[in-house]
Amino acid sequence: MTVLALGQVMEGNNEAKPPAALTTATLLVAPENAELLALAASEGALQLVLRNFSDTTVVASQGKKSSDLFAPTGHVDHDALPAQDEVEVIRGAERLVLRF
Repeated sequence: MTVLALGQVMEGNNEAKPPAALTTATLLVAPENAELLALAASEGALQLVLRNFSDTTVVASQGKKSSDLFAPTGHVDHDALPAQDEVEVIRGAERLVLRF
């Protein structure tokens, strides 16, 4: 899905504004998918997850159930895995490197 816009306010000037929480996303979808999104929104809350713009790989997923949140899993040593990508999160004086 392509994200066309985030937010509700259209602004014509180039003034810098402080970041704000966005509650509206405009997506480019086929009519059938628009119907599914509208049905899902009427059933509960939707969440949008954004990926890197250059990542166009289509991913097939079986999805998750609420019971998967509590399923026992083995411990994964993330430092032992080869890092393909890294993201550094800086919060004040704290730095955290996420590898995936």
